[in-house]
Amino acid sequence: MIMNPQRGEIQEEKLSEIRQGGVYTICCFVYDCPCEAKSSICPRGFFSLFIQAVYGIELAKRYGIPYYVDFGSHSYLYTDPSRREQNFWNYYLEQTGVAPAYLSTASFVRNSFSEVYPYRIWRRSHFLKLHRSVISELQFSDSLKRQFEEKKLFYGANKVLGVQIRRTDHGQEIEPVGLAVFLSLIDRKLDKFDYLFVATDDSNLIELLSQRYTDKLIYNKAIRSDNHEAVHSNLGIENRYELGLEALIDCYCLSLCSHSILIQSNISYAALLFNPKLSYTLLEKAEFVPKLKRSVQYFLDEIRMRVSSWDGIS
Repeated sequence: MIMNPQRGEIQEEKLSEIRQGGVYTICCFVYDCPCEAKSSICPRGFFSLFIQAVYGIELAKRYGIPYYVDFGSHSYLYTDPSRREQNFWNYYLEQTGVAPAYLSTASFVRNSFSEVYPYRIWRRSHFLKLHRSVISELQFSDSLKRQFEEKKLFYGANKVLGVQIRRTDHGQEIEPVGLAVFLSLIDRKLDKFDYLFVATDDSNLIELLSQRYTDKLIYNKAIRSDNHEAVHSNLGIENRYELGLEALIDCYCLSLCSHSILIQSNISYAALLFNPKLSYTLLEKAEFVPKLKRSVQYFLDEIRMRVSSWDGIS
């Protein structure tokens, strides 16, 4: 019988196998993954998988074992059929957890989903730990690094209010915040900013915001939906590489803003992994007690951030 390990821990039997010539492989579609149902394609979004990879890398580094991010182990929504490379992680990032020569002889020991479950912990200390141990050491492709640098120059030279508004499938995961709430908050804040950056999957929303905020609105070129179907679930879109690229750039821009209005989503969460110092407002519909706990934690985090140096974040 397969025993589920504790979250964030690796069983001794598995560790022993890895240390005898194995590589810890971070992927989805393992025995205890929710996708085990199993659909022919892993249905998870880009940042659900990205955050899992971040947790897996942190876990491997904590145990001092070699690791390999393998999002080519199955068909994923970001697997681009036009590319020979099927591991979509390699489209954007270099593998730094194991020497390439070692891979030809090593045995692959897959993660348990329970070990690296992408649980969202909304604490600055948690974001800071993962930023320092993982995010700051990720090696993005040269083309992506160039795009990141261009964005960094623009956002560094301007005061930008960021907002993520997800309008397609997000309501299936968590009760969405009404559009009127976003607009009211933006209206109250925008006078203090040069621009409003919006990350959204809804083309109709772009049109609405363009009319409302005119030349203050900025957004990245991206494939968007004009109905309630999530963009990444639309298999009619052939360029799967672009979908992942657009998600990464939107997330990175949110992390660069002077202040961002975030929601309970993986892209908002990942923006704080990229920049744990990000000033943000979290809009959510939640039960009173968990929402109160997050509010108190946020208040305490802001105090800690002001009284400490938070060195090591660029």
